[in-house]
Amino acid sequence: MVGIIHYFNKVKEYGLYTSCGIVVRKIRNTYNAFYWRSRALSHTAHTSWPIIAQQQKLPQNFAIYWQSFNKSFQCASYILKIIPAECDMWVYSAEEFIQNYHYFLSRATDDDPPWHEQFPSQTFYKDILIKPSATYELSCDVKTAWERSRFQHLVALGNAFVYTSSFKYPCIAIQSMVHWIEHNPYMLGVNWMCPMEVAIRSINWIWALNYYKTVHDISITAWETIITSLYDHMRFLEGNWEIYDGRTNNHYLANLVGYLYLCWLFQSFIGAESKIEWCYSTALAQFDYQLLSDGTFYEGSTYYNSLVAELLHHLIFIAQELHLPVSDQLYTRLDTVINFLDWCTPYAGSLIAIGDNDSGIIIKPGLLKKLSKKNNYGTRHYPDFGVSLYKSKKIHATMRHHSFKKYQPSGHFHNDAGSITLALDGIPVIIDPGSFVYTASIPWRNYFRSAAVHNTMFIKDHEPTPFDGRLFALALPESNSSEYVMRDTYWQTNHTLYKRFGLRMSRSVEFNNNKLILTDSWFDMSAHGEPVEPCSKHISNKNLISMWNFTLGPDIIPIQKDNCWLLYYKDTCLASIESQDIQFTTHPGWYSPEYGTKLPCTHLRAEKPVCINKNYVIILSIF
Repeated sequence: MVGIIHYFNKVKEYGLYTSCGIVVRKIRNTYNAFYWRSRALSHTAHTSWPIIAQQQKLPQNFAIYWQSFNKSFQCASYILKIIPAECDMWVYSAEEFIQNYHYFLSRATDDDPPWHEQFPSQTFYKDILIKPSATYELSCDVKTAWERSRFQHLVALGNAFVYTSSFKYPCIAIQSMVHWIEHNPYMLGVNWMCPMEVAIRSINWIWALNYYKTVHDISITAWETIITSLYDHMRFLEGNWEIYDGRTNNHYLANLVGYLYLCWLFQSFIGAESKIEWCYSTALAQFDYQLLSDGTFYEGSTYYNSLVAELLHHLIFIAQELHLPVSDQLYTRLDTVINFLDWCTPYAGSLIAIGDNDSGIIIKPGLLKKLSKKNNYGTRHYPDFGVSLYKSKKIHATMRHHSFKKYQPSGHFHNDAGSITLALDGIPVIIDPGSFVYTASIPWRNYFRSAAVHNTMFIKDHEPTPFDGRLFALALPESNSSEYVMRDTYWQTNHTLYKRFGLRMSRSVEFNNNKLILTDSWFDMSAHGEPVEPCSKHISNKNLISMWNFTLGPDIIPIQKDNCWLLYYKDTCLASIESQDIQFTTHPGWYSPEYGTKLPCTHLRAEKPVCINKNYVIILSIF
């Protein structure tokens, strides 16, 4: 009976049309798994050149086909606009990779190739389960294996080859690809688990072909191995689109862009024209769907916004290579996306983190290294994304609003409503804590997305949106435009995420010369005629504690002077935090600048029993 109610609620949530689509996909995926499992385990699932040649009416001798292979990027300079092209950088990156790669291969044995990082290498990809650690001790992180198998070093090696004319780079690049193919049989192991990883690897391998296809020292056998594997990558994507519950995300965008690259590679094959037409039109529709009207990405993360901007760059690039029409509106959309990233980047600083950050890029070193500075100064509001920003040469400040619609995936959102950030002269002073890890530890995952480490007011020991055991979902309620006010020198955000306690939270930020004046309040929803949850009790029956947190940059040292905390960077006092209403104390904490890394930092925290209709004023003074 409980199971029937669960599925009835799911149908009610998704709607009948979407629910039918989910059922059809599950049936198809179950059939595909049944069909391919035995073939993969017997190593007969992969294709070979004779089979491809027979299907596509091509020469059975691969050498003849390769002799006529003339596919090259005609407008590669376009995509390289998003990454630096300095010779020294490429040579350094290539040398660094070569050293790491030789160490990496020295660990390899026939029984335990290091591509898999302790995950099963001979298990059918749909049968692999990732078991997160239930403690703060990290389990083996599948992302380590995935990142290595993206082959993003190939562009660095390719550019080093172009700039130095050294033939050792192509040989090592191709060697690494062949070695991967030999130790990652088709559909077996963790590196076939995630279609997005298959797509990104395809893009980087195709770039390697563009760099090295004319190098005579590489054997025909190696090229045949790579081309047939790329054909398998294409087949894999065709049967494993990442759609799931109907709410697509950055994974599906990567699937489509990677698939379009593969369509470019195999554009002379039978049926390629219809595949290209479908893929491009679907990709355009998905970018239009997932990018909000204000040019932001609907997964609620600045770093995923950057990843999607890079994917959009690649879509435009490969569309040009295929001579597909690229509209002016698409270039405008790309410019709008990059403009948002620029607003989120302090002058002479790095992109601020909002939401999750898995340090994801498509080709090394990614889009952010080459962001054009547009010198956007002043105040800007992004209501769809849910953030207000102030930017000058000295000050960069943000405030997060609760903004969410049910059609958005919630997996990369954090409990950060009302949270602020502050950077001065490009130096992070009050920061978002980052993400650290995803599947390696449930407690660490929840620590970094909890309200307790974001710079906001919250109820002690109660998340605004409670965690329910899912690592990539938050049961966020929909928001409406009345929950925030955005003017040039005054921002206000409200949310009812504590509706279960009958509480509405309000925070305002007023810019007054070199001061940011924060005013925080709790309001009784029932007293204002707002609907509350039936199970909520009057606040007087609750022993609720209001807490405040400010996570300081790892290089910021707080020094207390009376009721004021001075924030020092090296020997310079950059700012201060003070309040006559609450008393702050320091607490040790963690900050994650990139995926898999955490650094010690300091939290300033205060707490008081919840008091209705009282204003708590906090003054941030900038020196």
